[in-house]
Amino acid sequence: MKKTAAIILSALMLTSAAFAANSAPAPAPNDGSVKPGQQCPNFAAHKQKILGQIAQRIQRLQTVQACVQAAQDHQALKACRESGGRN
Repeated sequence: MKKTAAIILSALMLTSAAFAANSAPAPAPNDGSVKPGQQCPNFAAHKQKILGQIAQRIQRLQTVQACVQAAQDHQALKACRESGGRN
């Protein structure tokens, strides 16, 4: 049984390595339009969007945390999870 599991695991590892070798390379981070040391023209807007999304997640988590802390039974705890969503 252990030999069979080891053989299957080895085959899976080799298969994944073959797929990784055949996949397209990642795109270059600099396509030549931005010189080294310079930032992308929309960097500030992109950064603000990400920070806004993080702030929204933190707010949702804090709301769920307060609900869980106030829960007195399993049903209330379940209601917290359902109302808070998962993101």
